[in-house]
Amino acid sequence: MHDKDLACKGSEEMIGQWSIAIAAGAFVVLVAGILLALHKALVHWGRMQITIEELGKQVQATQTELGLILQPAADTVQAINDQLQSSRKLFQAAEQASEAVDQVSKAAGHLTNLLSDAAVRYVEQSSKKQQKQVDEALQWAEIAVIAWQLWQKGRSRAVKMEQSGQEEALVEV
Repeated sequence: MHDKDLACKGSEEMIGQWSIAIAAGAFVVLVAGILLALHKALVHWGRMQITIEELGKQVQATQTELGLILQPAADTVQAINDQLQSSRKLFQAAEQASEAVDQVSKAAGHLTNLLSDAAVRYVEQSSKKQQKQVDEALQWAEIAVIAWQLWQKGRSRAVKMEQSGQEEALVEV
């Protein structure tokens, strides 16, 4: 038994050694697998970092482009705002000018009414004065006609008397 014990012991040792060798091999394979997985993860992580950096650069480039685009847009908006302010001032000035024209128009209308009233009064006064002068002239003309008629009558009497005086003188002769 002794040989048998020895043989059993030898096979147990061998199994133990093989088990240790298998466990060591499994551990090496496991460690190698983990190292390969970590290596792949690091490579993948490196690629992601590169991609992220490239995206960051693209974002910066896009921001720069947007800044270049937005600055003229902001300038245009400011120019439009300035023009709106200017046009608002222009409309206010036009409104004030319109009010001034309205006031001048009202003043001109009032002045026209005053001048028209004054002209009517002047014409009425002139008309009255002229009518008075015409009346006076007619009265003087009437007096002149009466005087002329009287003078004519007086002359015609004088002529008649003279003629009758000549006839009497002829008759007497």
